[in-house]
Amino acid sequence: MSITYTTPPHTSRYIAFRIAWGLYYNHVIFVYHNRRMAIIA
Repeated sequence: MSITYTTPPHTSRYIAFRIAWGLYYNHVIFVYHNRRMAIIA
């Protein structure tokens, strides 16, 4: 799999953005879930 063959110049930045967004989204879901569990308990 050749990186230089398939990726435009912005791809690494896009991938980094996607990873950061994924981590942020998982964090939000985790906090929301914990709050909901705390309210139920």
